[in-house]
Amino acid sequence: MKTIFLDPQAQSQFEENGFVKLSLLNQDEIAQIKTYYQILKANLDIKNSVYGIYVSLDDKDHAMKTAVMNYIQSIILPKLNEKLCNFKVHLGGFIVKQSDDHSYTFPHQDWIFVPHDDKEAFSATIWITLDDLSPEMGSLGFIPKSHTFLDGIIGSPSSYFINATQGHESNLFNYLQFPEISKGEAFVFNNKCVHGANPNSTGTDRVIVGIGITPKEIPLTHYFLKPQTHNQILRLNVPEDFFLTYMNDDLIKEYEDGKIPQSCEVVSEFEFENYRYTPAEMSALLDANGCVKGEYSLISRAQNTEVQLSSEAKIDQPIIKKYPIRDFISKLAALSKIYTPYNVYKESKYRITGKY
Repeated sequence: MKTIFLDPQAQSQFEENGFVKLSLLNQDEIAQIKTYYQILKANLDIKNSVYGIYVSLDDKDHAMKTAVMNYIQSIILPKLNEKLCNFKVHLGGFIVKQSDDHSYTFPHQDWIFVPHDDKEAFSATIWITLDDLSPEMGSLGFIPKSHTFLDGIIGSPSSYFINATQGHESNLFNYLQFPEISKGEAFVFNNKCVHGANPNSTGTDRVIVGIGITPKEIPLTHYFLKPQTHNQILRLNVPEDFFLTYMNDDLIKEYEDGKIPQSCEVVSEFEFENYRYTPAEMSALLDANGCVKGEYSLISRAQNTEVQLSSEAKIDQPIIKKYPIRDFISKLAALSKIYTPYNVYKESKYRITGKY
């Protein structure tokens, strides 16, 4: 793996576990960013999405999110230069988890921003907290080393591009480890490292600053499912502003309209599908790689009942399962004939929380 950390121990931890913690911001910088956020907040409609968070980069106001990105980069890049080398940044924004006892961020992997076949390359997120956090406040949990054995391609649109973690959220959540993190500190995590979070139950917003990094000489990459196919992948070289124009909802529309995103270069096309593990296979894989269960599970707080999610998310047929909280068969039958993974995700959340 390409070296970007000035501290060899941090590089080693990042390579081995898929994440590492850095001390990044001082008190003045934290206060400055908080003030900026409070001014910005007055003009934003901040609500937890189906993914349990609000992300400023998902906002429809292109000028606003561009200004936020530029501001975040102007503050964070000089700090990263003190810790990293041979890297470049992309994007940048606020990741807000509102107080809500039901808004889990289910375990998942993020889009990758480098060529998958370059085994020395990686993409990572810098996740910086402005407050001391605990798991009950929505701190981030990880499955250590998961980037090494769940090493598939993660691309878009997320409703159709099925990855290895989909359908295994309940089991994966059991294995999340929640490192301590204090204000001004950052998690730097490989985008392939499985991560998730509990709901924020504090009564106040959990505000995070996020920014992406890749090795300096590696082209910014995105993988897009070719329209009208389920296993033909397009590798795209993209400019940074591609991700300001095309967020996941936009890419879903492009795919469903039979279009390929503009302002990018199609580098290659190839056949690929992430392996779909059975529940037993996923558990065996986690155990074989030394993963251990933590103290948190996906539960319905109202009924205090652990929920097992379906591992058989399909694009072309509805899912008919029985679940311990309530029977959704009649509800599922009334859904669209095309039961997309996005709908699966929403139903999974509803089974846990009673909310969409």
